[in-house]
Amino acid sequence: MYPSNKRVRRRSIPNIIKELEQMKQNDHEIMQVVFHDSSFLIGRREYFKEFCEEYKKKINLPFIVSTMPTTIDREKLNLLKDAGVSWVTMALQTGSDSVNKNIYKRHSYRKDFLDATKLIKEANLPVKSDVIMDNPFETEDDIMQTIETIMETPKPCLYEIFSLALLPGTELYDRAKVECPEKMEDPRGKNFMEFQQTYLNMLTSLAVYLPPSLMKILLKLYKSNSDGSGIFKVALNFSKAISAVYYKPKNLFYWLKLTRGDSYIDTFRIIPMYVKDYFTYRNL
Repeated sequence: MYPSNKRVRRRSIPNIIKELEQMKQNDHEIMQVVFHDSSFLIGRREYFKEFCEEYKKKINLPFIVSTMPTTIDREKLNLLKDAGVSWVTMALQTGSDSVNKNIYKRHSYRKDFLDATKLIKEANLPVKSDVIMDNPFETEDDIMQTIETIMETPKPCLYEIFSLALLPGTELYDRAKVECPEKMEDPRGKNFMEFQQTYLNMLTSLAVYLPPSLMKILLKLYKSNSDGSGIFKVALNFSKAISAVYYKPKNLFYWLKLTRGDSYIDTFRIIPMYVKDYFTYRNL
């Protein structure tokens, strides 16, 4: 809308606070606010500081924000934490800088993401991220870079893993029609929360929960048995089992504990709200 000066248009803080006050007045059972703004931290620092101060003073409910890695710094995280943030959502999409730049046209790269996760960890806040799988333009090396990035993400972390849907009318759809038509799927009715069960996809999902030491063993076995034969297949199935019964629940528990200010009591109180969805979707 503003090509000449790249202006970010925002609602006024009094306008936002007024809406939230009306929300609280109309529904006394509301316990948390989610801001559906993928670039919540972008813009003037003074605006963000004023918002946090007003929110804490007049709303004072736990809240969730989404942002880009390049917009995060210690001061903003401290303001978020003081205002009552529950967690920060921040997309990875892929650990490959080449895919981010040339396929997704994103200007946020692996180093930006990992630097931001370290700052969030320092603030003792949880991070939630997402990864896109089944990209026909990704090479095995690109996927390996994603796995390695996830392994470096401080735990506990929570990832949602999605399957890329190529939608008609998009640049990626047109490109896929020319470069890899045999890999195209009908996006109508596609469940983008169900990724293909390839070995690399399964390794990517396991990297969220397994300790890096175990992942390094799995990756070494994969590289020597990439056809799924022999010891790799046994190790993969064993890793999936111990992840499901131990590492995955452990990750969820400590992630939820961070969202509740490290309170065990509050964590046990909210676990039933998350358990069903967490174990229903295999991409979590």
